[in-house]
Amino acid sequence: MKYVLMNNVIAWPLAYLAMAQWLQNYAYAAGINFVWFAAGGLVALAIAWLTIGAHALAAAGRNPVNALRQG
Repeated sequence: MKYVLMNNVIAWPLAYLAMAQWLQNYAYAAGINFVWFAAGGLVALAIAWLTIGAHALAAAGRNPVNALRQG
C-alpha cells in the first residue's frame, strides 16, 4: 500500500501538468477535477489489494511439505 500511495503522489503532479498543457490547446477546455485523481488512486490501490489477496490465497492453498522438500 505504501508503494502505491507513494507512486500516486509522484504521478498526480505530473499528470496534472500534462493534462493542463494538453487542455490549453482547446478553445472550450474543461476544468481539471481532483476527484478523477483520487478515483484513479483508489482503483490502483484496489487492484494492488486484489493482487496481494489472490497471491496470499494461492500460497495458503499450497502444501507446505512440497515447499520444504524442494527447498
